Amino acid sequence: MLLFALVLTATLSVGCEQVKGLIESNDEAPPAAPVDPAAAVNSPSGEAPAGQPTDPADAVAAPSEAQPADELSAPAQKFYTTYNLWYEKVDTLQAINYKTGVIIPAGTEVTGISTSARRFRSDVINFTTPSNGVTFSVAFNQKYHPGKTIEDYRNMMFTNKTFEELTEGLSPLEIEAIQAGSLKVGMSRRAVIIAYGYPPEHATPDLNSNVWKYWMNRFQTKSIYFDDTGRTRTPPPGASDGL
Repeated sequence: MLLFALVLTATLSVGCEQVKGLIESNDEAPPAAPVDPAAAVNSPSGEAPAGQPTDPADAVAAPSEAQPADELSAPAQKFYTTYNLWYEKVDTLQAINYKTGVIIPAGTEVTGISTSARRFRSDVINFTTPSNGVTFSVAFNQKYHPGKTIEDYRNMMFTNKTFEELTEGLSPLEIEAIQAGSLKVGMSRRAVIIAYGYPPEHATPDLNSNVWKYWMNRFQTKSIYFDDTGRTRTPPPGASDGL
């Protein structure tokens, strides 16, 4: 019994010294590195696996094996909007991207990218534009984006490419249309994505389709038509939509 008591006392003494050492050292576990939402992913129909970003240059390219998402290795890494975003109020943006209100241009620098859940309401993607210190919240409604998660859309919305890099290889006509937040005849699918964003997946499940459907506001839609070369064209006879 005496031997047991001596062993217990010694064990407690060692444990206390270890705890004391941890407290006095002020060491903290390093925070987990954030996921890089900028590495490009090739996939059929522009769909990216969860946690993988989608680049507009690759959204309509031939599929290839997706690479694991990289972790940020440089604290100075900058991120930008992949395409034009519209808003009427800073906390009421929609992932469906209604084309009303003020434009946040493609290639706008952003910080503080995150996602958060809201009880009884759509989950949101948050980001801040450091140029004016404004924080925006983008509601993600799953029913409009079947097959996509909020993380997928976060990765689709942001890139590490500047506007010049995003639009590299595009024609002056395409760049002019993107900067105006409009579409013109002869634009590539990639240019349309940078100008208008991705068409909602519930109405356009395949980016290789020759018709993409966008929501201009809550009540009005617009169908964009492509020719066999993947360029926008005038609507067919009888169609009411136009560029």
